[in-house]
Amino acid sequence: HRAPGRLWPGKKTDYEDEGREPGADSLGRGGEKGTMLLRRTLITVCLIFSVLWPPGGLAREEFAPDRGAAGLLQALERLGVVAGVLVTVAHPDDENAGLLTYLARGRHARTVLLTATRGEGGQNLIGPEKGEALGLVRTGELLAADRYYGVEQRFTGAIDFGFSKTAEETLDKWGREATLRDFVRVIRRERPDVIISRFDGSPRDGHGHHRAVGILTREAFRAAADPGRFPDQLEAGLRPWQAKKLVLDHSWTDDLAEGDDRLIVDVGRFDPLLGLSWHELGVRGWTLHRSQDMAGRIASKGPRPVALTSLESLLADPRGGTDLLGGIDTSIAGIAKRVGAEGDLAARLTERLTEIQDAARAALESFAPRDPEASAPHVLGGLARLRTLIGEVDALTDDEHARSELLFHLGRKERDFLDAARRALALEMEARAEKIMVVPGEAFNVSISVFNRGRIPVRLDAVNLDAPGDWEVSRTGGKLARLESGSHARLEYTIRVAANAEASRPAIHRGSDSEFRYEAVDGADCLLADSPPLLTAGLSAEALGTMVRLTQPVKAADVSRSQGVLFRDVMVGPALSLDIEPDLVVVPTSSQARERTVHVNVTNHSPAAVEGTVELRTPTSWRVSPTTARFECRYASATATVPFQVTVPAGYENDETPIGTVAHLDGRDYAESLRVIDYPHTWRRQLLRPARSVFKVFDVEVAPDLNVGYILGKQDEVPGALDRLGVSHQFLDERDLGHGNLDQYDAIIAGPRAYAEREDLKAHNGRLLAYVNGGGVFIVQYNKTYDWEPALHAPYPAKMTHNERITREEAPLEILRPDHPLFNYPNKITSRDFEGWVQERGLYFMTEWDQRYVPLLAGADPGEEPLRGGMLVAQYGEGLYVYTALAWFRQLPAGVPGAYRLFANLVSLPKSRGIEH
Repeated sequence: HRAPGRLWPGKKTDYEDEGREPGADSLGRGGEKGTMLLRRTLITVCLIFSVLWPPGGLAREEFAPDRGAAGLLQALERLGVVAGVLVTVAHPDDENAGLLTYLARGRHARTVLLTATRGEGGQNLIGPEKGEALGLVRTGELLAADRYYGVEQRFTGAIDFGFSKTAEETLDKWGREATLRDFVRVIRRERPDVIISRFDGSPRDGHGHHRAVGILTREAFRAAADPGRFPDQLEAGLRPWQAKKLVLDHSWTDDLAEGDDRLIVDVGRFDPLLGLSWHELGVRGWTLHRSQDMAGRIASKGPRPVALTSLESLLADPRGGTDLLGGIDTSIAGIAKRVGAEGDLAARLTERLTEIQDAARAALESFAPRDPEASAPHVLGGLARLRTLIGEVDALTDDEHARSELLFHLGRKERDFLDAARRALALEMEARAEKIMVVPGEAFNVSISVFNRGRIPVRLDAVNLDAPGDWEVSRTGGKLARLESGSHARLEYTIRVAANAEASRPAIHRGSDSEFRYEAVDGADCLLADSPPLLTAGLSAEALGTMVRLTQPVKAADVSRSQGVLFRDVMVGPALSLDIEPDLVVVPTSSQARERTVHVNVTNHSPAAVEGTVELRTPTSWRVSPTTARFECRYASATATVPFQVTVPAGYENDETPIGTVAHLDGRDYAESLRVIDYPHTWRRQLLRPARSVFKVFDVEVAPDLNVGYILGKQDEVPGALDRLGVSHQFLDERDLGHGNLDQYDAIIAGPRAYAEREDLKAHNGRLLAYVNGGGVFIVQYNKTYDWEPALHAPYPAKMTHNERITREEAPLEILRPDHPLFNYPNKITSRDFEGWVQERGLYFMTEWDQRYVPLLAGADPGEEPLRGGMLVAQYGEGLYVYTALAWFRQLPAGVPGAYRLFANLVSLPKSRGIEH
């Protein structure tokens, strides 16, 4: 959407010059020199201002600990600190929340969290999202947590493909060199003084992803300083960077570490400014990882030691005494040493930097909780000196390295002064759109309000609304004014979306489920958490003779009776979106043609009524009725549902056939589904994919006339497989489990992690065992070690002492009892049925069991002893009890043919016990 080569690209409006110098850039630096400096350091400055925007689309406005006097004091304390820390982890929720909060809010270091993946391979306890959609959920949760920590977020292009037992598998799938390249690029862009690794790369890290991150962090520490590594990054404007220290965080293993290089940081120390310890505040953010079951964590009060060990150091004292940043000059005046200034340059530069440092010190010393304006003259004076120095960099030195380093540090510090100035002046801006989603060609209104809530008069120099270059922006009301204490100005705009505008979508895309790295979309940066906002409001104002600027995304209010007001980024949606139901159809191979009904849902997102046609796209040998159908949606958000009869020809053999759909409206075609990721504790994002349904045609049968009771587990999609197999089933609620007629069911199935989800299941487990004793079949899918107690809930003694699992989906499985009905009726199961599985074989296998359980399968990841606790069957009275740890919740929604055949046999056990094989 954006015009190239501009810091705030796109259409700008309403610059009222009023003394502004011609050619001044948006930071208030005037003339050709400022423009030249901006152009030469485009990469650095773009990064600086990308982080001026709050985390994209987060639910609420400014975070409470950052408001008012507490926010101002933190900003003033940050002014005098020049320090950078990079922390590396593998997944969202791996981070040491207390340590991050201590670094960013306690030490006021610019702290960046590098999270290798976005958590796509994890499990989701709050919604149905998996894979790429889950990555958006967990990215949003991490950004929400980052607000508590006070850190900035970066990622690599690596994808979380599920649990891995080895670093070798992880690095092979991620691409060792490609992921190391990302680590190095982050280090070279962020230029941290200290790098802290959450993992050390050894087996004690457990997860292969953790180990890989520990290994890559060590390699990147040195590689980032080597100009021979990834020279294309240097050609793009980055420079080699050698961090001064590489440190290991031992808190992952609760190992306080011994030795002379040990440093203990107490993140449990109470911070009276925050009213909490850094650990307490951090944990409050960490609990926002709700999709990973972190919502119930409560932070303890009191000491919370974190042990840090120096792995590598370029300092004389590797530990830096008792201070993580010891031996590093973190003062503003210390920038002169950082850039390698010597002689006359060092003297002149130190003098200028000391003036800025003195202004920062005076601003902090003049802080008064009920008189924020008392700090404003010192903050604005320091900002003016800082800008003067930026404008003189070319005259000070002709050393390109020194100039680049100076501009980097001064630009970062200018951001801190701007933030402190806004807070000291109590100058606020609100940019509000009337709609969250707009469509191509639609017009909508935006208002920008500026409030002077302090006592110092402020003159508005310019207010601009930044939109994509081909959008129409016109001001319809309001004007700029001098804002006296307590006054405000409001400007109204009408925006028309370009007729050819593309729908908003994530900046990264996964080409297929078999790929383990993201692709960037339209030149986007995979390292950033999100794309820049679509609409941005900017403000330039003058106070006490110094220009300040505010920049923030335009947001729309989303009013919820249960959640209150949430503020969401404006996004472009398609005029129409389509979905095909069901999205997966299982068709047994047959000598006869098979007919299935699918429904195409056409949803209107435009404000006007629409009429058009819709059709299916199938193989030419298939028959579809009707070939084309009309649809009508009379208002926005209305959905028209169109049924189609699809006939799969006799003898058709292909285990995966996607069919698509396309809608025709006003000369344009629409063929994408729209999935909105929207949670009140995080953000709202759109995921668009081709609208399709996958027909799986393979040899599968199920016993006739089955009647199954189903106990739903966490985010359970397994019942969809029963629908596809044509198995009649009913969901069992608390009333059914408590005193319903369970004997009417041939089998009862407990969904994945049902014992964690359903307290009624635990309460009435005895009735289910009585049902089995009387002749029923009870099938229990996997539960975690802390979800249940097998010794209490299973019919015979059993234990699950830890998480035994088979992570390699291609790991061979041995059938231990080939004559068992599970492998013979109604489908003959062979080794071929274990081909094509996704992500993993199974998880949370039983580790010990009574001899009355019969293990039916055995398998292991490479180099490990076989596991036999993934499929256990026990005769209990007249019935059967089955514990199955196979990953049905992944295989069945993915349509894995062999998994369907085996699952069909599993639910057919009530009909197969009397059959000889």
